[in-house]
Amino acid sequence: VGLIAVVIIGLTIAFGESVITYFPKVILGAVLMYLGLIFLVEWAYETWFALPKIDIFIIWMILFVIATLEFLQGVAVGFLAAVIMFAVSCSLTEVVRHELTGKSYQSQVTRLLEQRQVLDREGEKIFILQLQGFIFFGTVDRLFNKIKTRLNDKRTPQPHFVVLDFHRVENLDSTGMLSFRKLKALTTDLKIHIVITAPTLKIKRQLEKGGLPSSNPFIHYFSNLDAGLEWCEDMILQI
Repeated sequence: VGLIAVVIIGLTIAFGESVITYFPKVILGAVLMYLGLIFLVEWAYETWFALPKIDIFIIWMILFVIATLEFLQGVAVGFLAAVIMFAVSCSLTEVVRHELTGKSYQSQVTRLLEQRQVLDREGEKIFILQLQGFIFFGTVDRLFNKIKTRLNDKRTPQPHFVVLDFHRVENLDSTGMLSFRKLKALTTDLKIHIVITAPTLKIKRQLEKGGLPSSNPFIHYFSNLDAGLEWCEDMILQI
């Protein structure tokens, strides 16, 4: 098949498209049919045993659209399905890597024994969430609900500080800013400070422009988690 294809292409380049008329149509049709069948076997059958079922569903959907409509429509449907699948897959990813409190995780600053005892006793007032991955509307909404559940939990002390560590956050999409604004409204009403640590310069600009400005007395930015925790602990010790 490969040799026949090369010969046909070479003769066509050398003598023009009229050369094709000398080949029996059955041969040309057979070559096209063979290549088409190889493509179908590779993508419609063999992938059944190699790819996740959702990917197989998209492949079969593209094939159906191309067969019933046209090629470009199939490409468009496949692209749209892939985007939707990516959004759903990312939204199912856990955005919170670790959920801690100031009692179980403290700053590295050296403190007096009495101060450590106070922080051990009052550590539940610091609620720490170490975030990860890609944050957009699908994941940040789950983050908001997690924080809201914690603030409404009557079995534990009310946090005074919600620490969001962005050290492992790869990117922040603008679609997630609505949930961050809802979080700011919720914590401001309860007089709770939002402490944002280790954001990249780009993410910090997005957060400030999206409704979490550093000028707000309840919004605070720090270069790393340890610095943010030290500030929270100092505030507790001053009470």
